Amino acid sequence: MADTRLLDAIRGVVGDRGLLTGADTAAYTEDWRRLYRGRTPAVIRPGSTDELARVVSLCAQARAPVVPQGGNTSMVGGATPAEGGDEFVLSTARLTRIRDIDPLDLTMTIEAGVTLKAAQDAAAEAGCLLPLSISSEGSAQIGGVLAVNAGGNNTVRYGNARDLVLGLEVVLPDGEIWNGLRRLRKDNTGYCLRQLFVGSEGTLGIITAAVLKLVPRPREIAVAFCAVPTADAALDLFGRFQSHDPAAISAFELMSGLGTDFVLRHIEGAVLPLASPAPNYVLVELATPRPDAGLRAALESVLEGALADGVVTDAAIASSEAQRAAIWRLREEHSEAQKREGASVKNDVSVPVSKVPEFIRRATATCEALIPGIRAVPFGHMGDGNIHFNLEQPVDADSAWFLAQDHAIMDAVNEVVRALDGIDFEMSGKSFVSMVGPSGCGKSTFLNIVSGVETPTTGKVKVSADDGGRAKLGYVFQDARLLPWRTVLDNIKYVQPKARKTDDYVKPYLDLVGLTGFEQMFPAHLSGGMQQRVGIARAFSVEPDLLLMDEPFSHLDAITARTMREELQSIWEQKKRTVLFVTHDVLEAVQLSDRIIILEYGGRNFADIPVNLPYPRLQTDPAVSTMQSEILQVFEDMEARRAKLDPRIAKPAESAKTA
Repeated sequence: MADTRLLDAIRGVVGDRGLLTGADTAAYTEDWRRLYRGRTPAVIRPGSTDELARVVSLCAQARAPVVPQGGNTSMVGGATPAEGGDEFVLSTARLTRIRDIDPLDLTMTIEAGVTLKAAQDAAAEAGCLLPLSISSEGSAQIGGVLAVNAGGNNTVRYGNARDLVLGLEVVLPDGEIWNGLRRLRKDNTGYCLRQLFVGSEGTLGIITAAVLKLVPRPREIAVAFCAVPTADAALDLFGRFQSHDPAAISAFELMSGLGTDFVLRHIEGAVLPLASPAPNYVLVELATPRPDAGLRAALESVLEGALADGVVTDAAIASSEAQRAAIWRLREEHSEAQKREGASVKNDVSVPVSKVPEFIRRATATCEALIPGIRAVPFGHMGDGNIHFNLEQPVDADSAWFLAQDHAIMDAVNEVVRALDGIDFEMSGKSFVSMVGPSGCGKSTFLNIVSGVETPTTGKVKVSADDGGRAKLGYVFQDARLLPWRTVLDNIKYVQPKARKTDDYVKPYLDLVGLTGFEQMFPAHLSGGMQQRVGIARAFSVEPDLLLMDEPFSHLDAITARTMREELQSIWEQKKRTVLFVTHDVLEAVQLSDRIIILEYGGRNFADIPVNLPYPRLQTDPAVSTMQSEILQVFEDMEARRAKLDPRIAKPAESAKTA
């Protein structure tokens, strides 16, 4: 219970209109989804920045906790007070002045309690556009939108909320007002303090006003609603629009067939503008301030090609503002429709644009394995990689039980997101796995991380023996790295435990690589191929649980490398050690491996391909050549997709060697 003296002092600042207690606080203590409920001694509603600052100062002196709240549209409970009942709710709802709009500067100075929709309307009246749009814009307030760094439908064109902020006015935790309301487009004077508060969710200060960037109001808008068979097809369509005119894309939204079906089922007046349902849909909007830009013709041109190629199966183009609004309604009502369908667990995640289809596939499979019957409802901003991956309860499941699984579901989804950000795979069972990719994608770095030479910046690597204990590692480098002052025999003995430092133990490994009779020779007297044979014998002699091989034949001539690949294949069939093999050579990978991992730039998995060919394999085998061609096609597809998603790429970068 709050100190009555503190309440009286607060009332003295904000007046009776600015202080709500008792039953009047109910709307402020429950989140929009009605999942989080709390209690508060009072809801404080200051009418100005000065009043808000004085209230924060009083609460700071009394050490009374404060929860800032805007339009209360959050889906994660961040603006809901705790159940303990000692946290004040500090609402910005009365800070509703639009202080200034400058059409020449293209700026708007606005207070935190103005709803996003009201701000959009004010900008439109001035002949400008505030290019920030979210589904809750009718209720969401500017202060909250900036505090969470909202993205929204136009991020693909204009960026997140922080990209639109030129200046802020903020009340700090001690009640001091920081005035950073600057309208400068170029401000290189020291630290960019405003960006500390954008996205801080009220933890560093309470935003009371902002200077926002505006843009010229579009003179032409074209909107299409497209049916696509898969999320991969949606990505392909995005690439086509990117290649045509990336500056024209103002929104590119993906919706699943199930989520759209929920909208049609639960939202009155919602209508599908296509002849029949589809597994997935895309809403694409093009916009420009240029008159007579021919956007509709551009839209029709791209869609015509996509329809011919089967990327799009059907499409409708809005021919009026009413039709445009009806199409957008199918996207904007997703959250409300899911709420009416039943209990759901929300995930708002961002992945690289190119990884959206893979994320949806993997996250869906993961959640379906976790809870049979769960219904994945992915939708959102495919153009910037931000997807709302929501999970609806199984039909006829108990809602309370399902919601109690929320952390398990969210953890599972987050594991998929983390895995997409880098290399993610498992290997075991005496397998031979090759890792192939363009130069600079991180193959050798990954080997160093597995071996413990380097530490991963994120994620984790687990290497264990079959019994779960600590694994023994062997390593074959690009060059043999032999000790030049030791003989061949002593180089292998050097890595053995004391009990194995004997000729009887080491010599069979030299025989394995064809070096019997060379035991007493020094490395300088050996050819490059012979030195690498010693390195291979040394690695196998430690009886590793995992053998790491980093392009071991890349420095050898073609004939020697070919011979040693065949020898390694024979040795592996005898010893059956688990091998992780890095190479640039696709033919080498096919000849040796039972599985090939293809990495793309950024060190991410692009493909995981089994090689189901019988051993032994010769370089001249037709099946090996066919498999090589198939792998090279995967590389070409990877580079083509990269070029499509980034029009600046004029030609594919170095791919893989063909021999």
